[in-house]
Amino acid sequence: MKLSLFTICFCIYMAVSGQHTGHQSGGGIAGSSVWERDERWMWQLPGHVLRSLELDSGMTVGDVGCGEGYFTFLLAPQVGDAGKVYASDIDREALENLRASAGKNTHGNIVVIQGTPGDPCLPDKVIDLALLVNVTHLLDNQALFFENLEKSLRPGGRLVIVQWDAGKLNIENPWTPGPEFSEDTLLSNLEMAGFRLQRTEDYLPLQRIYHLARK
Repeated sequence: MKLSLFTICFCIYMAVSGQHTGHQSGGGIAGSSVWERDERWMWQLPGHVLRSLELDSGMTVGDVGCGEGYFTFLLAPQVGDAGKVYASDIDREALENLRASAGKNTHGNIVVIQGTPGDPCLPDKVIDLALLVNVTHLLDNQALFFENLEKSLRPGGRLVIVQWDAGKLNIENPWTPGPEFSEDTLLSNLEMAGFRLQRTEDYLPLQRIYHLARK
């Protein structure tokens, strides 16, 4: 089924304004069933996102706010049998569904983690790359969450955030974004937590990608 950009924007507007039930965690609206349907590829462009991550076999990746594993199961074959994907969320039901699916993963390299609202609970200093997709607007305390996330990165580790772009969402379905969608606030909290912005990518239809490293 092909969806118009208006339909996609309207669904996203309904979700971010609280009229869809999403995970109150990193999984957020990206983890709810409406976003796991086949048409997500139209606005998420997951293949492009994966290429931008520059993953190698053997890497250890954290999928933070994984929901039911949309990106988890895309990351797993990228890092291969020698790698590992830590899938973290606070939604127990979503994680149970992920565990059930992970049992069918031929790589066997997925580790499911129960996080908390302020901490993804990833192991310290082992993560090569942490990925957050449509997560940051759901965090009650971004600075605290990023501070705890920073502890999980090994020296040279990277953080990639894929987040809704309020300006793009406004194109066909105008709405008033809340302060949780502020790019300035996001980058300020990341800097306080010990991250520095390396670059941004702006090719996704409804999101922006932020590439960060530890200071």
